Amino acid sequence: QELEDTFQRMFEGILTLTQIVSKQVDTNSGQPTAKYWKSMLNICFDVMAKVNALLPGDMFLHVVTSLLDHQLISLRVKALELLNWRLQQARPLDSTQLLTLLAPLVSLVRSVDSSQTETQLMQQTALMSIKFLARQLAAEHPSEFHQAFKAATKVVKKRTIHDPVLASAVLCVGELCHTLGAHAIVSLPDFMPPIIAILGNPSLLGSGELLLLSVVSAVHKIVDSLACFLSPHLPQLLQQLCVLSGNCAVHSDNPKLQPVIQKIKSIRQKISADVPLRVLLPAVAESYTQLTSSSQLAGVSPLFSLLGESFKAGTSLTPELSTFLLSALDFRSQATSQAEVVAVEPAVIAAIIALVFKLSESSFRPFYYKMFNWAFQSGAHQDRSITFYRLTCGLAEGLKGLFVSFAHYILKNAATLLDANNSSKEEIEWDEAKSVELVEAVLKALHTVFVHDASHFVNKERFNTLMQSIVDQLENVLGGEKQMESRTSDLVIPCLTQMAVSAADDTLWKQLNYQILLKTRHNHSKVRIGGVLAVCEIAKKLGEEFLPLLPETVPFLAELLEDEDEDVEKTSQRVVQELEAALGEPISKYF
Repeated sequence: QELEDTFQRMFEGILTLTQIVSKQVDTNSGQPTAKYWKSMLNICFDVMAKVNALLPGDMFLHVVTSLLDHQLISLRVKALELLNWRLQQARPLDSTQLLTLLAPLVSLVRSVDSSQTETQLMQQTALMSIKFLARQLAAEHPSEFHQAFKAATKVVKKRTIHDPVLASAVLCVGELCHTLGAHAIVSLPDFMPPIIAILGNPSLLGSGELLLLSVVSAVHKIVDSLACFLSPHLPQLLQQLCVLSGNCAVHSDNPKLQPVIQKIKSIRQKISADVPLRVLLPAVAESYTQLTSSSQLAGVSPLFSLLGESFKAGTSLTPELSTFLLSALDFRSQATSQAEVVAVEPAVIAAIIALVFKLSESSFRPFYYKMFNWAFQSGAHQDRSITFYRLTCGLAEGLKGLFVSFAHYILKNAATLLDANNSSKEEIEWDEAKSVELVEAVLKALHTVFVHDASHFVNKERFNTLMQSIVDQLENVLGGEKQMESRTSDLVIPCLTQMAVSAADDTLWKQLNYQILLKTRHNHSKVRIGGVLAVCEIAKKLGEEFLPLLPETVPFLAELLEDEDEDVEKTSQRVVQELEAALGEPISKYF
């Protein structure tokens, strides 16, 4: 008792001194001695903090309570800071006494004029005090925190408010929501709209890390506690959350944004895991409509990533889900630029692939055929054709050998499209740039199927369907010579090479090799170069199995070695050297 009396006298003494020094700070403002008195005040605060650490709990709370009514705002703030420090320590304080602090804290939050810096700091610190009290007591005493919840929500609703105060208010609401759990459900219509509005404020990303991290942390707490009860607010929450996620991704190299990015990722994962698809899908669909209609396309990729995550636990392909995904796939036909397509289409395709991973074969087959009919049944639709083959390429890459059994369905269509978009065969009626993209999409899809084929998918019938259409791409100057060259080296030749491997039939190899060799007699030098390079790559892939094809190949090589075009001649010389290295014997004896 004697020791407690000593501590109390010490605290009262330093408190009295602090009050005197505070007055001197005000009196000497603008004077040469101002710096001295400010320094003295900071020393007083340090001593006060150290004495605070020594005070027993009940005495400490008594002192803090008395200070909360002090006329000097600086002392009120100091008392709140001491309280916050003590609440974060491991030393327990009496819960009954702590609850008595709620009323004066709520009064501070409600009554201050937040236009002054000092009072803003007091309001901010009082909100943090309520947050720390909630963390300790709200779960066991929910009714006592009702007024505190209302007061913090009222601050969040204010349109013009200092960012640090707003940050503390949203953190307070988030903590109260987290600790009160089901008791907070009734207040959701009150606090969710203003928090979503803050989340969607265009200036949030540039307002500083404090408010940004605070509002994202608050949303994380709310979603973590009440994800299943957010359905009325879910479309708007998803829209603003995904826009913020997309905007943060642009600045992902900023280390200060990493905590925000990680929390947003956790929020998306929590929503995708806890919200049933029957609730999530309508919200995603509404958010997608809002994002695309308002040109907030940066939010589309995070939105579909969230949807794709929701499929991980397994799902059934409902008509509503199928209809929505097809409508999203149709974005290319509505887009006004390639940049818009790039922002949306890959994300939609990735979500569909995530869904397909969880479907049985009996569910996937009709779904894939439905997408095929969507793309082609209504007639020639260039945009849908491109999207379908980009999707097919993604499915073939994801499912690998499992997809091969479905690929036969597209072969005739693929051959038809390759011919229809070959400038050496047809007059291109469609948009040339889109025709280039379509040819590339078809070739990529076929190449991916061939790469993952382990069961000799290319039989004679399928070979005859595809072979000539792919070989003829060697002379397709669609998009100009430069695009033809890159398309030949990057797509046509790899596709022909993998088709040969997939065929695994020497009679089919002979047919393929001869048709390619005929291209080496084309009047365009770039086509001749493409032909001889294709033969070389097939030979390197087949190795010794190419030797029976050498006798018919050599006469064509002999012609090319004497070609009037210098590039053709040099390329042919290099090809001969590479063939000899690949086959393990000189081929000069065949000349």
